Amino acid sequence: MHFETPVAIPGNSKSAIHSENFFRSPSGAYDARKELEATLAEMERINTEPNKDIRCRFPARVSWIEAQTGIKDDVDTKQLCPAFYAWAHGNNDEAIDRRITSISIVLATGYLGNPASYYGHTLLKFNSHGSDTSLDLLDKTVNYGAFSTHGDNPATYIIKSILGGYDAGFSQIDFYFHENMYGENENRDLWEYQLDLPQADVDFVVAHAWEVLGKEYTYYFFRQNCAYRMAEIVQVLPGLDIIPHDRPFTIPQTLTQKLAHATYAGHPLIAKVVYYPSRQSRFYDKYSKLKPQQMALLKHMVRQGVDINIADVKALPVDAKQQVIDGVIDYYRFANENPQAPTSQLDPNYLKAVTARFVLPPGNSQEAIQRDVSPDMGRPPSWAQLGGIYSSHDGNAISLRIRPAYYDQLDGDGSHVRNASLRMGDTQLSVKEGNIKLHRFDLVSVDSVNPGISGLPSDRGLAWKVRVGAEQGITGCLDCLVARSQADVGMGRQVTQHTFLAGYVGGGLQTDRYDQGTAFARASIDVISRFDEYGLGMRANIEHRQGLESSIQAQLFFRGEIRWAILPSIDLRLNYEHSDGPGSGQVLNAGIGSYW
Repeated sequence: MHFETPVAIPGNSKSAIHSENFFRSPSGAYDARKELEATLAEMERINTEPNKDIRCRFPARVSWIEAQTGIKDDVDTKQLCPAFYAWAHGNNDEAIDRRITSISIVLATGYLGNPASYYGHTLLKFNSHGSDTSLDLLDKTVNYGAFSTHGDNPATYIIKSILGGYDAGFSQIDFYFHENMYGENENRDLWEYQLDLPQADVDFVVAHAWEVLGKEYTYYFFRQNCAYRMAEIVQVLPGLDIIPHDRPFTIPQTLTQKLAHATYAGHPLIAKVVYYPSRQSRFYDKYSKLKPQQMALLKHMVRQGVDINIADVKALPVDAKQQVIDGVIDYYRFANENPQAPTSQLDPNYLKAVTARFVLPPGNSQEAIQRDVSPDMGRPPSWAQLGGIYSSHDGNAISLRIRPAYYDQLDGDGSHVRNASLRMGDTQLSVKEGNIKLHRFDLVSVDSVNPGISGLPSDRGLAWKVRVGAEQGITGCLDCLVARSQADVGMGRQVTQHTFLAGYVGGGLQTDRYDQGTAFARASIDVISRFDEYGLGMRANIEHRQGLESSIQAQLFFRGEIRWAILPSIDLRLNYEHSDGPGSGQVLNAGIGSYW
């Protein structure tokens, strides 16, 4: 019945569902005994009108009660409940049985273009008997999300979703819709975790999902969100515990980590993991496997037109030609902002590439794209650090820092946007002589980047930053806090296998303290080098800042950070900042951090 303590206003336990048609008793939403009594009473008779009997509307509830009492009515579900039977079997055609035989939890990785998708998205996939790579796109999925968010700006969405300002619920749609929306439109990878459950338990979860479809909940972005509700449906199975309880928020990646360590009926809960690369991932994978000569030919064909009869292409072996043309095709699929556009609207060069590919013989089957780190293998999403600070103005102090969520440019793993950053509630304190000062606070800080690996016209590497919080107005000071809102836009490029370079222009608004004015403009450069997922990483930033008031002098900043992950859940960091101009100084911070 999904009874729980309210989130926003503490009170008595009641059902999270507030749709009246979910309850048989008028007081069933807050009195479980009355609901049980009303359900038992309704089970004593059978309503022969199709789909109207309680066994049709609440099949899991009835099944559970029958298991507890040992009393079961012998009814023909297919005849009595055709709608539920079609849901569980795919159709009413006896010749084509697509009975749901397994359940998967699917994670769509984070998308920094929409605050609702910063942390990723989770859904349930119901796998039918006999489904394979050509048919599983037709499998059902159950999705959970907020209703009526259209037209709300990001700030409004965040406030309302934190405070429970949206109704939400479950909906059903075929898997191909999500694969297309996330993988093709938003360039987000999908990870499918198929659960190892007996058929009876699969049937029970499917029946419970049917019960809650279309029912209204209250949506809470940080806790009772899509990941929480999907885990809750599966956790209806007795003895299964996959909802992350050790933090006040539920992050989809954390759910996958719980799945990876969970067992059920004496064996690992996860049967297998399937990776669905986005169209961006497919293009980058193809491009990275080309030799330098092939890369040059691919770029030439994109810029000058596809022609497999030029001398440089003719000189290539057949398999090398196939790789180049396949790369061109994948580039245009990646570059096309509307993958569903009719043929008449497609780039003529793409159509030439497809035609050229048909001229060549068929190639060998392509290897599946592999990822070194899947979301379930990544580190936990929260981080805390203990260290020391040396400041040129105030001397030495102890540093305490906690970042509840989520990742930065140096510790993002396979489930995060590489070289990007998403931090919320990042708080750093300095402690000196018994006095505790707020050194820095990021309410929200987002660095969104596109690696621009190929440098082709639709892969230029657009990048942007937004940050709202407070920091020291004078470098090297421990008690010179100013509130700031900052934003930048720029371009980035993966210049080598390990190094990302980006340039930005932007500015900010701030509280007017220390004669630095209320607004400034700036230009900056970021260099990020990461040598492996868990090893050594370095980041450097150079910023030229100019106050918009004529009396304010320019400032030059240099910031550097080195991170060394000594274990997947432990890292060492060294941060240095130096500034010239008004409020010049320097600060050095070193510490050991733990992920949790």
